[in-house]
Amino acid sequence: MRKKTILIWFIFCLLISFPLRADISVAPEAWDLGAVNSTSILSKEITIANSGSQPVTVSIVETCDCLYPDVKEIKLQSGDSRKIVLFFDPAEEQGAVEKLLIIENTSSAQEKILFTLHADVNSGSAEIKASPAAEPQSTPTETETAENHTRVSDSGTPDNLTVYLYYSFGCKSCERLLTSFFPIVEQKLGITLTIIKRDILQAASMREYESKLQQLGASMREFPALLLGSTLLQGEQEIRSGTATAAASALERSAGPSEKPADAASEKQKVLPELLFFPVLAAGLADGINPCAFSTLIFLIVSLAYVGRRKSSILLTGIFFTVAVFITYYLVGVIGTNFIYFFRSLPFAAEIFIGFKIVIIILLLVFAGLSIYDVVLIAQGRTREMVLQLPKSIKQRIHKSVRAYVSSLALISGALLLGFYVSVFELACTGQIYFPVIAALAQTESNVSTYFYLVIYNIGFILPLLLVFIFIYSGVSSEKITSVFQKHMGVVKIILAVVFVLLAVFIIVFT
Repeated sequence: MRKKTILIWFIFCLLISFPLRADISVAPEAWDLGAVNSTSILSKEITIANSGSQPVTVSIVETCDCLYPDVKEIKLQSGDSRKIVLFFDPAEEQGAVEKLLIIENTSSAQEKILFTLHADVNSGSAEIKASPAAEPQSTPTETETAENHTRVSDSGTPDNLTVYLYYSFGCKSCERLLTSFFPIVEQKLGITLTIIKRDILQAASMREYESKLQQLGASMREFPALLLGSTLLQGEQEIRSGTATAAASALERSAGPSEKPADAASEKQKVLPELLFFPVLAAGLADGINPCAFSTLIFLIVSLAYVGRRKSSILLTGIFFTVAVFITYYLVGVIGTNFIYFFRSLPFAAEIFIGFKIVIIILLLVFAGLSIYDVVLIAQGRTREMVLQLPKSIKQRIHKSVRAYVSSLALISGALLLGFYVSVFELACTGQIYFPVIAALAQTESNVSTYFYLVIYNIGFILPLLLVFIFIYSGVSSEKITSVFQKHMGVVKIILAVVFVLLAVFIIVFT
């Protein structure tokens, strides 16, 4: 009965590691108009459907003022669909054009959908207003492009403000802002605007914009978007009505230098994935030699040797026990990161995450201090009094399960179930490192990167377990392994203290 209960819990955790998610589809996926007259406003009905398992809010984000929906946000229950009408006004377009709508939803597990419109616009009337500036001949690269519109104040030393303009290639609104609006603002306020342009269709630019939205606790509504200090303006109308006020306020607050920290934070987010490999592997290794995990492993090996299991049986037990540990901890990581991704999509998440981050940092520093205290206790021969260890009740439950396994005949299935059972209970101790690592990995803003580094962490975690079973198979006695472990327990605690401090510093600097 106990094995059935453990198996049910294992299957349950496996299922919830693949979280409820929305699966949004758009039909048709594109709008190909062919040749059209610039004097006609055209419409198209599309269907947005949610075939996923959870309710979702869908937002339709405009990237230009010529292609827009009749409604910008809809709510869809699981299995629901909704028809919306798109309008295309080609009055200021000419020749072959490509326009986009960004369709995003509250499910962090699904990428944004890009709805594309293609048309060949013919000039049908002399009343069509010409574009204020010629269409660029090539798409901007992913590297930043800065345009300086210089106006010198009476003092001869204009103030300089850096603004970020997020746009899509071919955006007529952006051209109007750049050629006719921003120079007026500069002249009126006697300032210089350094405009850093970001094409949102470039992946890096979109990630940067999403990161800044998260910092501001804002949602994506419309493009072009302008970021001036901590002020975000979305859409041409909002930019025109709010830029002068935002610039004046920024000047009063001397906001120019404050741009650097925000940009530095963005750069940290970009380099974060590249910095993680060795720290994550090292954290996994440190957690793998954590006395919480290692003492249970020693007890299992001693118990197997006590009942006379052969070396081959011990090695086979070790392999399947380790596989179960790896799968269980990986699933815990997936569940944790998906919870964080979901929580971050909530409107109040930004403020709560600041407090959550502070709590994690404080706990890590406390754990570091307690690890050093445990080192003192070990040096005094008071190992049983260590603070950072599994509670006695959990130890007894784990030992009882180990004894039940070694006396059973179910070698493989028993080892798998035992690995799962032990891993779940050991989280009370090993989670001191694992949970902060999960929180840090969730800041990479890429599910693929996060899942990859969860694999790296857990490879580091199970490596010491595998090595011990290999040593046993090679002829090293369990007494020898136990003696070495007990002799170096103080060193292990010092390593754990260093890891706790480094994790705290890492979270402070990079998340």
